[in-house]
Amino acid sequence: MSSFSIFAQGNYQLTDKLKVTAGVRQNWDEKNQFQNIAIFGQDPCGGTARAGCKWDDMTWKLGADYEISDSSMVYATVSKGFKAGGMNLSACFATYDPENVMAYEIGSKNTFLDGALMLNVSAFYYDYTDLQVSVYTATTVVTENAAAAKVYGAEFEGRLNPIENLSLSANLSLLHTEYQDYYSVNPLEQATGARPE
Repeated sequence: MSSFSIFAQGNYQLTDKLKVTAGVRQNWDEKNQFQNIAIFGQDPCGGTARAGCKWDDMTWKLGADYEISDSSMVYATVSKGFKAGGMNLSACFATYDPENVMAYEIGSKNTFLDGALMLNVSAFYYDYTDLQVSVYTATTVVTENAAAAKVYGAEFEGRLNPIENLSLSANLSLLHTEYQDYYSVNPLEQATGARPE
């Protein structure tokens, strides 16, 4: 297995209060597999074989921060993410594709009472293509792709220092996840060409 990437990121202060960020990353990944499975002396995969896969992808990020005051700011980001695919060692040469995501986030970070009170809030939306999912069967665990999935939610974070040496904190996360398109086949049935009823 090998992984190589080059990346660059920079910030630019448009005004005294507004800063923009941009970044880009090029990824190259390669994975190779030598497989020989034996179960009670039998090889369900039809013999020893080698398999190899290569992937490359460019990811990026754009963001902006705006300072409302010395103790309060808002921000927004949009980015493209990538996770290399792979091969399942416990299944018959079953490969899975890379995972891609478009991620959007907005939020605000604030301090009050001379720093004694901190309140942060954010909202996010993730749009996945070929989400990598672990599937558990009676005999093995394999990774496969869900064609499309979406995740969105919000997070709240607070901290209060009412007196010296005392800190009170609270966090709340709201999350919604949903498969948009996902068809799964038992990997053992897939190896023999059988389809589920």
